[in-house]
Amino acid sequence: MIKYITVADIDAKLGNDWADSDSAKARAVMITNVWLTNLKLPDTTDNQPLKDAILLAAVELIPDAVNGSLYTEVETGVLSETVSAQSGTSVSNTYSATHKTYTANENLALAILKPWLDKGFGNVILLVKI
Repeated sequence: MIKYITVADIDAKLGNDWADSDSAKARAVMITNVWLTNLKLPDTTDNQPLKDAILLAAVELIPDAVNGSLYTEVETGVLSETVSAQSGTSVSNTYSATHKTYTANENLALAILKPWLDKGFGNVILLVKI
């Protein structure tokens, strides 16, 4: 995990009362750093605009990390549902239970960081034989 932000960074932006205790603050910062690390952002060395964007995104994510909605319980696998309205009529749906709905704060954080996220290919490196 990359330590993009610290408790002191968030205290400086939100004041000291954004979480109930120091341990809750430390956990929320850790969760936010894990979330940011999983985006595989570029190196922040000598990139102040990216550092500023990360801090801004983190400030948006921290409330979700504090209340437990940044990483929630996920049921994996494929689920199937069949509903019958009357004899001979039914509707079947199959979907993945790993579908994730992003919170408003997550969507805003992703929008803030979008200029530094890979476009279209994820973090795939294409190799060309010469």
